[in-house]
Amino acid sequence: MKFSKKTALGLLFSLTLIVAGCGQKSASDTSAAPTGAPVPAETETAKLNVQVSFYPMYEFTKNVAGDLADVHTLVPAGMEPHDWEPTPQDIASIEKADVLVYNGAGMESWIDQVTGSLSNTSLIQVEASKGINLLEGGEHDHHHEDSEATEHETRS
Repeated sequence: MKFSKKTALGLLFSLTLIVAGCGQKSASDTSAAPTGAPVPAETETAKLNVQVSFYPMYEFTKNVAGDLADVHTLVPAGMEPHDWEPTPQDIASIEKADVLVYNGAGMESWIDQVTGSLSNTSLIQVEASKGINLLEGGEHDHHHEDSEATEHETRS
């Protein structure tokens, strides 16, 4: 999947706004401390709990969020993201998350069912492929490639 520079920058900007907005304190959080006074440790902003579907989403999110978030990948390394299904523990992790970042475009077949069953109404869902014009793709024509190889071998 190719991204134009404009689309990639738009995605990066959107995720940055989400991370920055989720990490902000409300005015009531800081009203107890006088201006210029150190903020007590218990009122410091906690890191965001971000769950991502698979490794490329992890890299993207980690680079945008930096130290503001703890980013966790749902699909284990070596697993095919198309075939993976979340366990009850994975669903519980999503339920507790502040943000869920996933590719979309049919990559995560489980996403609608899982997010539709969550009770976490404050979960921010980021579909990374939203608004991107996807290139048409298809299965490679292995038969055609095999035919060419066989044809080349018979000529030799």
